[in-house]
Amino acid sequence: MPGRRALIWGFVLLVGAAYLAFRHFATAYVHWAWFHNLGLAEIFWRSISAQVETAVVGGLLFGAFFYINLRVTIPAVRSLRPEGVPAPYTGWLQAHAARRAVAWIGLAAAVLAGWALSSQWPTLWFFHDAVPFAVTDPLFHRDVADYVFRLPAYELVYGTVGVAFWLSGLAAGAVYFATGWLNFIDGRFSVHPRARVHLSLLLAGYLLLKAVGYRLAAWNLVYSHRGFTFGAGFADVHAALPILRLLMVVAVIAAVLAVLAVAGRRRLLWWGLGGLVGCSLLLGTVYPAIVEDLVVRPSQLQRETPYIGYNIAATRAAFSLDGIALQPFPVAQDLTAQDLQPFQDTFRNIRLWDWQIASPAFQQLQGLRAYYAFAKMNVDRYQVQGQYRQVLIGAREIDYTNLPASSWVNVHTKYTHGYGAAVVPASDIGPEGTPLFWVKDITNTSSVGINITQPRIYFGQNTNPYAIVGPKIDEFDHPQEQGDTYNHYDGSAGIPIGGAFQRLAFSLWAGNYNPLFSSSVGPGARALIYRSLGARLPNLLHSPFLTYDADPYLVISGGRLFWIEDAYTTSAAYPYSTPVQAGGVNYMRNAVKIVVDAYNGTVSYYVADPNDPIIRAEERIFPGVFQPLSNMPPDLRSHVRYPQDFFATQAQVYTRYHMTDPGIFYNNEDPWRIANEIVGSGSGVVGGATGSGAVPPQPMPPYYVILQFPGVPGPQFVLMETFTPTGQSRDNMAAWMAAFSDGTQYGKMVAYEFPKEETVVGPLQVETQINQDSSVAQILTLWSQGGSEVSRGNLLVIPIRNNFLYVEPLYQTASSTNLPALRRVIVDYGGQQIAVGDTLDAALAQIFGPLPWAPTAGNTPAQPPASTSPPRAGSPAPPSSGGLPAQVGQAQAIYAKALADLKAGDFTGYAQQIQALGQLLQSMGAQSTTPAGAAPAGVAAAVPAKGGAG
Repeated sequence: MPGRRALIWGFVLLVGAAYLAFRHFATAYVHWAWFHNLGLAEIFWRSISAQVETAVVGGLLFGAFFYINLRVTIPAVRSLRPEGVPAPYTGWLQAHAARRAVAWIGLAAAVLAGWALSSQWPTLWFFHDAVPFAVTDPLFHRDVADYVFRLPAYELVYGTVGVAFWLSGLAAGAVYFATGWLNFIDGRFSVHPRARVHLSLLLAGYLLLKAVGYRLAAWNLVYSHRGFTFGAGFADVHAALPILRLLMVVAVIAAVLAVLAVAGRRRLLWWGLGGLVGCSLLLGTVYPAIVEDLVVRPSQLQRETPYIGYNIAATRAAFSLDGIALQPFPVAQDLTAQDLQPFQDTFRNIRLWDWQIASPAFQQLQGLRAYYAFAKMNVDRYQVQGQYRQVLIGAREIDYTNLPASSWVNVHTKYTHGYGAAVVPASDIGPEGTPLFWVKDITNTSSVGINITQPRIYFGQNTNPYAIVGPKIDEFDHPQEQGDTYNHYDGSAGIPIGGAFQRLAFSLWAGNYNPLFSSSVGPGARALIYRSLGARLPNLLHSPFLTYDADPYLVISGGRLFWIEDAYTTSAAYPYSTPVQAGGVNYMRNAVKIVVDAYNGTVSYYVADPNDPIIRAEERIFPGVFQPLSNMPPDLRSHVRYPQDFFATQAQVYTRYHMTDPGIFYNNEDPWRIANEIVGSGSGVVGGATGSGAVPPQPMPPYYVILQFPGVPGPQFVLMETFTPTGQSRDNMAAWMAAFSDGTQYGKMVAYEFPKEETVVGPLQVETQINQDSSVAQILTLWSQGGSEVSRGNLLVIPIRNNFLYVEPLYQTASSTNLPALRRVIVDYGGQQIAVGDTLDAALAQIFGPLPWAPTAGNTPAQPPASTSPPRAGSPAPPSSGGLPAQVGQAQAIYAKALADLKAGDFTGYAQQIQALGQLLQSMGAQSTTPAGAAPAGVAAAVPAKGGAG
C-alpha cells in the first residue's frame, strides 16, 4: 500500500507538472503566433533570447559561486561519525552524499537565480547597446548615458553578487555550525582553521564588494535631495563625497585585515569591521548633516549658486525646455474689425465644443444602440473643402457592458467590432444648438468629403475581449431598419486556431475551454487578441523606458480608420534634473508615434525624435522595428499632433524653470502656475465663490487652437497653455506657451512673457467678470429654471496680434433629455468688454462692429422651422403699434408666457416667444431716443437665442 500510494502521488505530480509545462508552452505559442501575424516576430525572439541568455549566464555564475562555497564545506561533513557505520566507509559515504546534495543545491540556486534575473534582461541589453547623450554631468564629468544605461546595470550586478556572498556565507556557516566546526561557547567563538579560512575569504570578498558599493553611492549623489535643489549640493560635494571616498579606502583595508585574520588574528578583523561601521555611521551620516546645517544654511545662496545652476540647466535639458526662448509680448488694446480679417482661420476654428460636454451629445445622437459607445472625443484637424478646420472626432465602439446578453458567444464571436465614427467641426453649431455632424450615422455619410469606406473597428480603446472570427461565424455588423446585418472578417489580423492543437493551446491561454468545444470554431477560424490599445502596445513592445499616452486618437485616412498613439521615452536617472511627481520621472521625450490599423490591427512605429539617445538604443536592441517619421504616409503624417500629456508635463516644469538665473531661482522671485478657470455646472451660482454647488476654479488643461504666427506661413495647429503668477492675490496673466504640430514646424515651442509693469487680465479674472456681468447673470438665472442645467465650457485664451480675446461657450442641458445644447458664446476683449452672442461672430460683432467676412457656413444660430400654418394657440402676437406703455405690458406678457413654455418643456413655443420679445424690444428701441439701429446697453446680450434654450 505505501508503494502504491507513492506511485499514485508520483503520477499526479507528473501529470500536474506536464499540465503546467504545456500551459506555459501554449502561452508562448500563442504569443509567438501573435507576433508572427503582426510581422514583428523579431521582437518576440529578441525578448526570448535575451531572457534565456540572461538567465543562463547569470544563473550559472550565481549557481557556480554558491556550489563552490558549499563544496568547500564537504570536509566538515566528512568529519562526522554516525553510529553503526564502520569507520573506513564513513568518509566515503558522507562525501558521496554531500557532493550529490551540494550539486543539487547548486543547481537549484542556479535555476532560481536565473529565473529572477531573466526579467532584468533590458537592464543588461541597454547597458550593452547604450547610446551616448553627448552631455556630461557637472560633478564627475561622465556622459549621461553612464547614469541612464550603465549605472542600473552596475547596481544590478552589485546587488546580485552581494546576495551571492550573503547566501554563500550563511549556507557555509550553517554547515560549519551543524558539524561543530563553528561554535559559540562561553561567550567566545571557536572556529576550525579551515572554516576560518573559508569564512574570512568570503568576508574579505564582500568587503571589497562594499568598496565598489561606495563608489556607486558616490555616483548616486547626483540624485541627492539634501541640498536646496535636486542633485548634489555643497554638502554632498564637500562632505558626503570625500566621506564616501574614505569609506572605499576603509573597506579595502578591512578586506585586507579579514585576509590577515586567516592566521588567527581575529582582533584585526574586529578592528577593520568596527572602523568601517563607525566611519559609516559617524562620518557618512552625521558629518554631511553638520556641514549642511552649520556651513551651508547660513550662506546658502553663496554656497549653492553653482549647484542651482546645474539643476536648472539639467532640468531644462531633460524636459526639452532649453530650446524655448522666452520672448516679450507687449500687450495692446487696438483691434478693429478690419484687423480681424487676416485671422479668419483662427476665428473659424475656435473650439466651442468642449469634449467633456460634447460626449453626451455624441452618445445620444450617434450612439444609435445601447451597446455602442464613444470614448473620449479627440481634437484634430482636416482639410475640408479647401479650408483648414479643427474637428472633434470619436469612434463608435462596442460597449461590452451593455450587450443584450453577456454570453460567451455574444462577447467573443458575435459582437466583435465597432462601426464607424462621428466627426463635428469644433466651432459650428447645428440644429437646436447640437453639434453639426460632418460624419454621422451607420452609413457614415459625410457632407464635406471625409469618407469612410472601411468603418469596422476591431481594435480600439475599449475593445477589450478577444474575438474569434472565421468563415463559419456570423458577426453582427450593424443595425438596419429591415433587420441586423452580419459580416465575416476578411482582414489580415488573427492567429490561426482551426486545428485541434491550436484550439487547445488558445483555450489554455484564454483560460476558457469554449474555443476548444465550440462548433463554430473550425477550419479557417482565427483569434484576435490584445485588441485594446492599452493592452496591445505594452504587450507588443515592453521596455522600461517606454511610456504610452493614455489618449490615442482616431484618424480617418484614405477611407480607413487608424489610431495614432504617442509613446514617451522616460527615465528617472538624468543627473541633476528635478523629478516630476508622476513616478519620479526626470527625463521625457515624445520619441515615438505609433499607428494602429483599426481593422487589421497592424502596428507601425515611427521615430519622432531621432536625436533622443533612448530611442536610438531601442533601435539597436530591436533592429528593423522603428521607422523614421518621414516613412509615415503623408496623409497620416498631417494628423500628427503635439501630445497633451507631454506638453502638460513641460508646462508644469516650466512654471518654475523659466527662471534661469540662480539668484532669481533661489529667491523664487517670479514663480508661475497654470492659469485657473471655471468649467462645468453646479446647482448654485455657476463659477461663484460661494453658494451650494458652486464650481471651484481648476487648472486649465492645454488646448489645441489654430493660430497665425509672425514669420510662420499659414495657420498653425498648436497646443497652448497660459500661466499666472504664484503667490499673488490677483490672477493676472504672466505668460503663454505654445507647441507646434504641423509639418516642419512640428515640435517647436515658443513662450511669450507679458511686461511686468502692465496688467493683463488672467482667465480666472475674466471668469469673475463674466459672473458679474448683468447680461450673463440674466441668462444663467433664466436658463436654470424649469429643471435645466447650465454648463460653462473651457475658457479659451486667443492671442490676436498683441491683443487677447477670451472665448467661453455656454451650454444648457434639459433634465428631460440630458442632451447638451450650445446656446451662447461669451467673448471678453482684454478684460474690458464682454459680449454674449448666439454665435462667435455675433459676439465679435457686438464688440468690433460688422465683421469683414460673411458668416461662416454652419456657424449660424438654430432657427425655428418656417411654417405657413395658422398660429397655434398661445403663439406670440406681432409687436403692438401702441405707445411705449402698451409695448412694455406686451413684453411682460410675452416674457411670462415664455417662462411658462420653458417650465412645461415646450421649447418650440419658448423659442417663438423669445423671438417675438426680441422683435418687440427692437421696436421699442427704435421709438426711444436711442440712435437708430442700436439697442439699449445690455439688451442685445441679454436676449436669448432665437433657436430657444433647450
